[in-house]
Parts: sequence; structure tokens; C-alpha cells
Amino acid sequence: MTGYTGYTGYTGYTGYTGYTGATGVTGPTGFGTTVPAGVIGIWRGTINTIPDGWILCDGSESTPDLRSRFIIGEDEESENYNHGQTGTIYGATGPYGMIQLANGDGLATYNTNLHFEDESNILGVTGEVRTDRVIFDNNCVRLGDNAGLTDQKGNAIAIGYNSGYSDQSGNTIAIGVDAGNTNQGEYSIAVGYKAGITNQHSNTIVINATGTNLNTDYSNSCYISPIKYNSTPNFITTDYKLGWNSTTGEMFAYRD
Repeated sequence: MTGYTGYTGYTGYTGYTGYTGATGVTGPTGFGTTVPAGVIGIWRGTINTIPDGWILCDGSESTPDLRSRFIIGEDEESENYNHGQTGTIYGATGPYGMIQLANGDGLATYNTNLHFEDESNILGVTGEVRTDRVIFDNNCVRLGDNAGLTDQKGNAIAIGYNSGYSDQSGNTIAIGVDAGNTNQGEYSIAVGYKAGITNQHSNTIVINATGTNLNTDYSNSCYISPIKYNSTPNFITTDYKLGWNSTTGEMFAYRD
């Protein structure tokens, strides 16, 4: 038979703790502990609760004035986004509800590239406008290079190169290259290349698809050219017929 197991002996003493090693090299300071001056951040809270050490970018204390502005990154390859270049946008709360963009000096002025001149609805752009010519001025519309260029009267519309180019009267419409080019009469409409190109009479409509000049002979008339020719029309004797002068392009009604 196996005898009884003896008692466990006492645990020995713990040895001495060794020496502490040398302190390692200090690592870089983490962001949030020390933020370099000049960093711009977005603050969700109110102005009164801005953290200590931060100030509002309102132009004071050498800060940029970013009120009513947004930040865009610099592009060294584009002259439109150079370092330090500024722009301004006024929303509906701006003076007269205007929307204006300014370049360089930050002044919200407008020029002839793109603007509204009605005090109740002003849109102005200075600097480069990426279009040949777009103008809303004196209740007029000008779209296209040289459109409505000289002495365009109120409520006139010129769309297309050289349309309404010179002395376009009020309440007129010129659509197409050289349409209503010179001295377009009041309350007249010119549509198509060189429609009513010179001295279009007042209260006339010219629709031109001939590829050459189509002018008017007198006021209160309509000119369309070309028009389909039908050699065997079927008319009732009492009907009015629509006539067309193939030389002048004038449309008219007549009865046999």
C-alpha cells in the first residue's frame, strides 16, 4: 500500500525587482493637442461657444474674412484659383436680392459680360465668363457674340451672332445669325439666317430659310421663304386663298 502524501513546503521569497530601463525618444505631438496657427476649421456650434484658442474668420486679428464665403483649393495650373484670390456671393438677403460674383478684389460689381441691371433682380459677374456674350440689360436679352451690340432698345431680344447688331428697336425679336441685323423696326420678328437683315419694317414677321437676305417692303406684313409649291391645289371657289410672292417672300390672302 502507498503511504500518505506529505505536506507542501513553504513558498520561497520573491527576488528583487530589476532596474527601470531608459526612457525612449518622445514621439511627435498628436493633432488636437497642439494645432498650428493658420488652420481653418468648420465649427458647428454658435459664435459664443467657439473653443478657447480659436477665433472667428471675420477679417479681424489678421484672419481672412470668410463670412458669406466658401473655401476652394488652390490650383496652380489655373489663373482662376490662385493663392489669395477671393470671390463673393450675395444671396437673396443681399442688397436688392442681388446675386453677384467678384474676382480678385472681392468687390461685388458687374460688367458687360453677364448682368441684370434691374435693381430688383441683379446678377453680375466680373472676371472671366465662360460664354462669348450673355447679357440681360434694360429688360433686353442678348445671347451670342455681337448680339444687340449697339443701341438695343427696351424689351428687345437678340439671339445669335450679329442678331439685332445695330439699332434694334424696342419690343422686337431677332433669332439667327444676322437676323434683324441693322435697324430692325419696332414690334417686328425676324427668324432665320439674314431674316430682316436691313431696315426691317415695323410690325412685320420674317421667317427665312433661303440662306440669303430676306427683307421687307412695308409695315404690317408677313414674309416666309421658301414655301412648298403645289401645282394642282384643290380650292372651293368661295374660299380665301393664301398667296405668296416668290420674289419678296410676302404672304397674303386673296379670293378669285
